[in-house]
Amino acid sequence: MTLKRALKTILIIYSVLVIGHLDAFAQICEPITAPVVIVEDGCYRLTNDFQTDSSNVVAITVNDASVEIDLDDHTIKSTAPGSVAAGIQVVDSEVFTLMNGHVEGFLYGVRVDNKTEMLSRATITNLTAKGGARGIYVNADEVVVKDSTFREIDGYEGWPQAHSIGVEVISSHCLITGNLFEEIYPLSTAEGVAISVTAPPKNCTVINNRIINMKQPRVGRSIAIWLGGRPKEDSGVEVSSNHVLGYSYAFMASADFHPGINSNSFVVDCGPDKVRTYGETTKTNQFRPSGNSCRDLVSVLRDYASDGDPEWKIRLAAALLEDQEFWSAPKKRCVALLEAANILKRLVMLVQAEEQMKRIKGMQSACPEFQFE
Repeated sequence: MTLKRALKTILIIYSVLVIGHLDAFAQICEPITAPVVIVEDGCYRLTNDFQTDSSNVVAITVNDASVEIDLDDHTIKSTAPGSVAAGIQVVDSEVFTLMNGHVEGFLYGVRVDNKTEMLSRATITNLTAKGGARGIYVNADEVVVKDSTFREIDGYEGWPQAHSIGVEVISSHCLITGNLFEEIYPLSTAEGVAISVTAPPKNCTVINNRIINMKQPRVGRSIAIWLGGRPKEDSGVEVSSNHVLGYSYAFMASADFHPGINSNSFVVDCGPDKVRTYGETTKTNQFRPSGNSCRDLVSVLRDYASDGDPEWKIRLAAALLEDQEFWSAPKKRCVALLEAANILKRLVMLVQAEEQMKRIKGMQSACPEFQFE
């Protein structure tokens, strides 16, 4: 901690404990005006709304500094179609705290990247992020995201096969709680995910979040909670007391995570009667049908693809690669792979089809008797 930051901390404690002034923190934080680049440790308070029509302008950049930023209820906004920037970009910050504001229209509302060997902590509270492909993306050892809102995250045209994600966390220890997710939808045939703990966590708690979609994705599928990989040794992952409404899937997670998923309310398109994804969690959580069709089943997707729409054909091919019934029977699995390959080879001019073909190439060695072109 620098001398400057230490003095600020002492002044805050003195003001709160001795003077009794609860707004001392905001008054002592150094005022900043966006756009701004911060390279020194300290506490900062934004003093202006900021709007840009440039696709690559970052409102607040933090480089190699431990900071606390109070947006003071201001709005950071991009009106550029197809922004490729982050509203707030943080690189190599040992301690990063962000609170009290609004970010809208950027590819990433907030992006926090740290070197893999760094010990780092990131805390984001009382933030509203809207639009783009990621509400927030945080790569840090310890991550807290709470009391925030993420809405209308609907992808980026430059990533036709990339997912739309409200909160994406790469962290060993995380807490995601008290947040609202509204209208997180995939672009094209990809996936819309409200909460993604992308790398296998050591300890992570996802609790008391509201995750709501009022309509089905046009083509792709939506997943409320994604837990990546398999648990680390002695993992303590808890997913509980979350309320999910209108998603294709309640969650996607290895069965090794299932014991920690309990006491949630899931109103989803693809319930336990349609898929086996949920395993034993059907006994410890409440599942109810949304009233929408489960459009992740081969039988359903055949109907949607029958009119020739290339995106529905790609979705059908993806379902053939993933169909759980086929994967339990090797012969059927190989037939499904061949059917998917025949669908996709006519659509290779589309990035989405090309990505699915890569998956097939990684699987076809298990089917030597079939000829894949």
